[in-house]
Amino acid sequence: MAKSNSFSNTWWGRQWINILESFGWANRLERGRRYARNGSVLEFHIEPGKITAKVQGSRSTPYKVTIKVAKLTKKEWQAVLKHLSTKALYAAKLLSGDMPEDIAAIFQEVGISLLPADDSEIDARCSCPDFAVPCKHIAAVHYIVAEELDKDPFLVFKLRGMEKEEVLDRLLKFD
Repeated sequence: MAKSNSFSNTWWGRQWINILESFGWANRLERGRRYARNGSVLEFHIEPGKITAKVQGSRSTPYKVTIKVAKLTKKEWQAVLKHLSTKALYAAKLLSGDMPEDIAAIFQEVGISLLPADDSEIDARCSCPDFAVPCKHIAAVHYIVAEELDKDPFLVFKLRGMEKEEVLDRLLKFD
């Protein structure tokens, strides 16, 4: 069930925030949530395994935030995609552009986590003077990530190192 102060309406966006909160970052995330809500995240980009953003803080120049998410290896992707190809319903949903609600379970069946399993899979940096990780700027970007996952759940694949089109192309090759 989504929290009333949640940024996300989908399971993958909520799961992104739930995972972050499980790392013990709840206090920092709360401050970041306010920054995200008030529009302080200015520039935001997701590329395979990496999120970059500029976040307006108290200084005139926005802070630069970089969040690296551990990419799955080629071998891990191969195992997941091979397994997915044996699950007709999942493959059909993905190929039709629909992210199955329980896709994470399919990843788990081959011993791989779709979303980061712990904070060792996330390397976040900010140009602000706060030494704590995450600072409120990094936390704000995490909330924007949850919002973006709501809009496009296939971004979770991108965060793990593979574009949607490549996932779909590889699934088709298993047919």
